Amino acid sequence: MALPKRRTRLATAARLTVTRHVPWPLRVAGIAAAAVVGAGLALWAWQAVFGNAREERAAMQAELTQLKADLDRESAERKRLAAIVNASDSNLKVEQTTVRQLSDQVKSLEADNAKLKADLSYMERLLPSSGQGEIIAIRSLEITPDAVPNQLRYRALVTQGGREEKAFSGQLQLVLNLLHEGKPLTLVVPDPKAAEGPLPDRLKLNFTRHVKVEGQVEVPPGAQLKSFQMRVLERGALRAQQSVTR
Repeated sequence: MALPKRRTRLATAARLTVTRHVPWPLRVAGIAAAAVVGAGLALWAWQAVFGNAREERAAMQAELTQLKADLDRESAERKRLAAIVNASDSNLKVEQTTVRQLSDQVKSLEADNAKLKADLSYMERLLPSSGQGEIIAIRSLEITPDAVPNQLRYRALVTQGGREEKAFSGQLQLVLNLLHEGKPLTLVVPDPKAAEGPLPDRLKLNFTRHVKVEGQVEVPPGAQLKSFQMRVLERGALRAQQSVTR
């Protein structure tokens, strides 16, 4: 019975742990040292992580600033080029407008020049010849179809030459040689066979140097004009005549 008790004590002794006594100042120092090392490691890790983040953020901020500067520069260049293009378009439009205006002016001057030449020709015809008295003449005689059916329009310039200005009073007489229904037909205006009546104003002549005359004369339907003659009469006497033939 003594043997089991011994085994029990031996088993109890085997479970006992020997603990060394450490003074508390050393414990505090160890804890402080561990805290310092942990804080150092944490600071190193924070600097490693957040320090790099700050550097990257600073680099990104610098790159963003550069991109903004490039964008502002590109925008300014685009505005400059757009202004040049707009100015070029405006100049082109101004040049086109100027060319168009000059072309219109040239056409107007050409028309004025042609009119002046015609007027000069008329005035040259009005100049009296030396040694001649008052001479009545019919110039630039024309006769054309009128817009109104069965009517012809005539026009001419009647002039009086001479050194002295003298009023002329007379009348026109129109002679039309027609072909109507295959037969010749002569039409005289005013008709000498008709009853005497007031003379139409378009056939009256009252001028000093020159006068333009024009009017319409009616012809039978289907009649073809073969020749046209204009006469200037003064108190029944023939002073001038001019003919055109078709």
